[in-house]
Amino acid sequence: MRSRKTTLQLLAPLLLASCTDTVISENYSDIKEARESGAIARGWLPDWLPPSTTNITEKHDLDTNRSASVFKIPLADRKAFADFCKPAKKYVPPIYFLAEFRAINRETDNFFLCDDQFALLGKQKIIMWRP
Repeated sequence: MRSRKTTLQLLAPLLLASCTDTVISENYSDIKEARESGAIARGWLPDWLPPSTTNITEKHDLDTNRSASVFKIPLADRKAFADFCKPAKKYVPPIYFLAEFRAINRETDNFFLCDDQFALLGKQKIIMWRP
C-alpha cells in the first residue's frame, strides 16, 4: 500500500507539469521594447526589423519552437524584407493568428521566406511565422 502512495506522490507533479501550456503570448508597443525584453535575443522576432516596427504581438511554443508575430511597419521602411527575405511561392500556414492571416491574405498574396520564417505583408499589418 505504501508503494502506491509513494508512486502517486512521485507521478502527480509530472502529470501536472505535462498539462501546463507552453504557448506564451507577448505584446510590445515597439521594437525597442521587444529588444529590451529579450524577444529578439531568444529568436522569437528577427533582429533585422526596422526601428519603426510597432504594435507587436508575438506567440511562441517553448516545446515545438513554433512562433508567430503580427506587427506594423510603415510602407517606407519595408526595405528590410527585400534585404533579408525572398519571395515564396509555397508556404505552410501559421498555427497562430489565423484570423489576421486570413484577413491579410484576402488583400494580398505577398509571401516571403525569411530564413526559417514565412512572412505575409499586408497593407497595414505583417504576419511572420515559423511553422
